[in-house]
Amino acid sequence: MTLFVNVEPETVSELFLERLVASAQEVDPCLQLVLEITERALDSRPAELLRIIRRLRRAGWRIAMDDVGADDLSLAFMSLLQPDIIKLDMSLVQGRPTQGGAQIMNAVNAYAERTGCLILAEGIETATHLEMARALGARLGQGWMFGRPTRVVPPAAAVRRLGFRAQIVPEAVYSPFEDLTTGLTVRRSTKLLLVQVSKTLEAEAALLGTTALVLSTFQEAKNFTTATADRYRRLAQKVGFVAVFGRGVTAEPTAGVRGGDLHPDDPIVGEYDIAVLSPHFGAALLARDIGDAGHDEARLFEFVVTYDRRIVERVAETLLTRIRPAR
Repeated sequence: MTLFVNVEPETVSELFLERLVASAQEVDPCLQLVLEITERALDSRPAELLRIIRRLRRAGWRIAMDDVGADDLSLAFMSLLQPDIIKLDMSLVQGRPTQGGAQIMNAVNAYAERTGCLILAEGIETATHLEMARALGARLGQGWMFGRPTRVVPPAAAVRRLGFRAQIVPEAVYSPFEDLTTGLTVRRSTKLLLVQVSKTLEAEAALLGTTALVLSTFQEAKNFTTATADRYRRLAQKVGFVAVFGRGVTAEPTAGVRGGDLHPDDPIVGEYDIAVLSPHFGAALLARDIGDAGHDEARLFEFVVTYDRRIVERVAETLLTRIRPAR
């Protein structure tokens, strides 16, 4: 059997996390444990959420994203959390078809096609709901049509193992440029060109809208100038999630933008990175300061530009682990 456990990540203390980890070894091996998370935790505590997921995956837990479709942010974070099961919000099953619902269906099914994750529809109460769930791509369902909540599993209930994909926990990335550019063509340029490439990627993100993430590093807080802060404030009004990183960066460096204060020894302090990710688009600029002196715009960097989605996802994940919790 498969047991789904719904947990709010902000309530997971270190002791409780260790208990969750231990439970995977204590239960009968025929019982598969699945952690359910919602979009409510995605923008407030992404670093803690990613840490919890990585820890539980290593212990054998699976991950489900709950209420997908209730908020665009769940689509923005979907490929970073790498869920094994996506649970479609009941509003998609029970409501009238809309263009927004079709966009959600396309994003979820594209992710499922790439990864082999399972799609589950919530709120199935009638034959019409079941028909809609199948049309949305779901092959699993929950709702009163199948049974009401009960304290015990009915003795005659048929049980079968869900067809989960192989469990993969990639190694952590500490330096996007150092760890992820192997095999890519490394070029050299002044910072002036890199700034223009960054602005181009930001413009792409603005067109993608509320299902997009933009994550950028600036080395030092002083490089996040007033003009740049104003540009990112406007960007945050158009896309789902925006965060910037650097030494001395505050938790909210400008309205609507999250911040990550980098430790002086963090290898990312020496990088100039930007990652843009959405359900159907991924691009990243990864650059490393070669350490020459001179005017800021004339400083030389080694850099790569990639549209390899797997690399962009790894870049975004490692940057999110450095973000501060929302107030």
